[in-house]
Amino acid sequence: MSSSSSPSLAAPPSAATTATPSVPDCEMAPSSQPSYADNSGVVISNGFNGTGFRMPPHPNREAEPHYDMHTLNHLPDTIMAGHRLWVFYRMQISRSASSQYCWMAVSSPADAFMSPPTGWSDRWMTATVARDWRKSEYRPNEKHTWPLVCYDHSLWYERGSMRLDTSRVTENVPAGDLKLTPPNPRPSVSIHVVRWANPEAANEWDFPSWGETGSTISDAYIVSLLGELYRRVGPDYEVLTTYVKCSAELDKISERAIACQLTGRHRAGMYFLWVCEFEDSCNPNIGGFVARDPFFNLLTRMEAIGICTRFPHTSHLHRTIVAKDLYSHLCLQEDLRLPKCVKVSRGSVITSAHSAAQSALDNLRILMDNKPLVRGGVCKLGYSWEAMDVRTFNAEASSLASQMQDILLQPTCRNDSVLVQEREPNSLEMRFITTMGEVRHVTYSTFARISEDGLYRDFERSMDRTEAAQRWFNGDVAGLQEAESICHTCMRAWQRWMLTESDQPAPALRYDFIIGRDENDKLTVYLGELCELGFSIMDYPYAERDVFGAVVDSISWDRPCRHAGVNKLQPQSPPRGLCLSGAKLPVKPPTVSEESMQH
Repeated sequence: MSSSSSPSLAAPPSAATTATPSVPDCEMAPSSQPSYADNSGVVISNGFNGTGFRMPPHPNREAEPHYDMHTLNHLPDTIMAGHRLWVFYRMQISRSASSQYCWMAVSSPADAFMSPPTGWSDRWMTATVARDWRKSEYRPNEKHTWPLVCYDHSLWYERGSMRLDTSRVTENVPAGDLKLTPPNPRPSVSIHVVRWANPEAANEWDFPSWGETGSTISDAYIVSLLGELYRRVGPDYEVLTTYVKCSAELDKISERAIACQLTGRHRAGMYFLWVCEFEDSCNPNIGGFVARDPFFNLLTRMEAIGICTRFPHTSHLHRTIVAKDLYSHLCLQEDLRLPKCVKVSRGSVITSAHSAAQSALDNLRILMDNKPLVRGGVCKLGYSWEAMDVRTFNAEASSLASQMQDILLQPTCRNDSVLVQEREPNSLEMRFITTMGEVRHVTYSTFARISEDGLYRDFERSMDRTEAAQRWFNGDVAGLQEAESICHTCMRAWQRWMLTESDQPAPALRYDFIIGRDENDKLTVYLGELCELGFSIMDYPYAERDVFGAVVDSISWDRPCRHAGVNKLQPQSPPRGLCLSGAKLPVKPPTVSEESMQH
């Protein structure tokens, strides 16, 4: 949006005041990129590094079927000022156009003040053409040639509950987002999005680690995912967005109020937050972390009323993955290739850390058939992110006791236990990105060092197998190929296990395998991490097509696109929107053959 008088964009006033600035359609000048965290310790192969990082070239997707937001065929040669029409409002059009000023259409001020700010961020709305427009002058890359409109809706609030003065506000919109006749009253898709309110905290991420789509909570990530939905179905969806500033606000979201507003044939919930076992931090720059109980309570309430979770996963599956309990539960199942793992109670660590550590080591040795912990071990917390709560220890009980105390006794930590694993040979990691059970991309990586306090430091990665073998595996390309084959077999076993956990497959997962050689020079392959949807995409150039595309496909899984009906003679309504976009149905993983299990 922009004001006709175009004053400069000032700092936002307090929530109680009204904004009258020139408001771009949530756009930021190209030079104003999100502030990235310090990445001086990150080294990227092929000449990329933390101070001059460049992503791989973008693939050309023009040949793929997609909705063209600059289509003109449906519009007359001229639209005169004062003409009323329908406009598909999009709060954020692209990830290069993100800003703290992201305006939502709300039905009443109570939606912005009495509960977490909730409003329509993507939807058809009525508007009036503000100046004469001619099709012959339209240029897709020149925004000032787009139709200029003024929305009829008068109540607009941003993520911080600041109200917009709409008396002089207009917006240039692409031609494909205009209709002269009313749109379909029931869109193909309705999505309720819950995201972090503080733009500074949400939009700060380590660029080389996350890639240009940003971290899970960032504007760039959410815009990229919704952009893939728009690319596939065009303006045939609606998004109701809620911004939260703390865990307590999750409890204030009414599932019934949300459900009453979603009119689409397919309904979905997407929650771009990080669930943790810490109380809310008083540090305003730590964004996106919410407490476990309010988070899963919200997902469960939404699912109970028929709004399926499509990002990250359904509540029970997401809890299973991020709690990390599966590492101890499944470590004795050999085909899943997990390091041996035991759990230690928080109470045991509090009362006698050394005794708890000794018991954990004794239990580990039993699981390892009394083999020694040659490389020591690793202790970690569930509901933790980016290796923040992972510590290494040597084979001594005193070392493990110290590290367990270090992570469990952090301020506001509420974890009830700590995971203790054997540490496997680790020359490098293979990170496999999968969508719908198919491997799409592999990245080779390692941490160059472990700090004195047991933290992993200096992340390095490569996209080339030969280069990775030369740098981290003594040039053994054949050995790395053999390891990849073992990883593929293991991933098929995990897909079979997933059948026990969910009726529908996870649209996308990342499997991080630890590759090394033991003291007898035998190749070792272990799964270090099963990463939930929302994992770092890093350098994968087709992420939007494959990862976000799989999420879009999953939206249609809540109900069939055609009416089956008991009466065979009953005519079927034709599919449209998402149902016509080629959305893939859930698929089951292939059967793992005995030969493939021989590794």
